[in-house]
Amino acid sequence: MDKRVYLLREEGSDFYKVGFSKHTDYKNIIPPLQVGNPRTLTYLCSTIMNDQDDEKKVREALEEYKVNLGAGTKWFVIPDGDIEDAYEAIRNINPADYNVSPFQVKRVYLLREEGSDYYKIGHFKDYEIRISDLQTGNPRKLICLCSTIMNDKGDEKKVREALEQYKVDLGGGTEWFEIPEGDIEGACEAIRKINPADYKIVPPLGERND
Repeated sequence: MDKRVYLLREEGSDFYKVGFSKHTDYKNIIPPLQVGNPRTLTYLCSTIMNDQDDEKKVREALEEYKVNLGAGTKWFVIPDGDIEDAYEAIRNINPADYNVSPFQVKRVYLLREEGSDYYKIGHFKDYEIRISDLQTGNPRKLICLCSTIMNDKGDEKKVREALEQYKVDLGGGTEWFEIPEGDIEGACEAIRKINPADYKIVPPLGERND
């Protein structure tokens, strides 16, 4: 039976665990572990191991974050800013089979400020929550035009670099761009190229059917 090397998080802390499981369905990885922890354990990602040393390779890649509170060498304290490195360590074992929890997937998006030529590049895990958060800081309606799943943490930067000529800084950060109407398809194409298979045109908030 194939074994999967996985990454999980202990909710409410910066503790992450690397391990392996004989379960090929990620939903079956957590239950046996949860009985030993009063805090919720959350599955983040996994992939099929090529050989018995793959779990060790992931732990070595995360060596700087290793912590031992008496429960062995498979627990790590990873700051939020470095968690993408942990995802990447798992993905590198077997990219073709890499699986990310649907609740942890990040999407890079293109958003428009209605009534202007200002567009924003960013990323989110939850469309509704992210747009709502952004909307509270702007009296103009914000519309998400398109998005796609990120392959790695550098994808948002790639899109911003592709749109470098349109960059504008009015004091609101480096993620805003002033794009003429005739060039907007090129901006959407920059998003699509990141992950064509998952590219989606996103309807405006309040106009979704799901």
